[in-house]
Amino acid sequence: MKLFFSSLLAFVMFSVQSQTIEQKKGGRFFIDGVASSPKEVQNLMSGNPEAFELAKSANANYGVGNVLGVIGGFMIGWPIGSAIGGGEPEWALAGVGAGVLAVAIPLVSSGNKKMGKAIELYKGSAAPPKTSLDFQFKGNSIGFALKF
Repeated sequence: MKLFFSSLLAFVMFSVQSQTIEQKKGGRFFIDGVASSPKEVQNLMSGNPEAFELAKSANANYGVGNVLGVIGGFMIGWPIGSAIGGGEPEWALAGVGAGVLAVAIPLVSSGNKKMGKAIELYKGSAAPPKTSLDFQFKGNSIGFALKF
């Protein structure tokens, strides 16, 4: 009886699938349905070196793109705030900010594409091991055989 339960337990443990990762529009990531950061997705891929490196590169793009996006947004927002407040806006600053944003957007987009490829690589390598639990007759005994 112990053999039966230990075999059943082993079968259940080996049939558990790996965590699912999804990428939704807008660069949102979900691990098993829970919203996650790109860094958490990258850490989950540590068992697959190729996917991990691609995710690492994607996170670098996200980081640089987000920093440039904040800087560009500030540079555009400051002159607009000055104009709304009645001051003398520096529109050249807004123009430079638009240029900075023009660099940030492709970086974030590239990060999204790379992360998508990393997720596909990870999903391809994360197939659960093939297991089977068979009822067998062997000689004078009856039992279960767990194959993996």
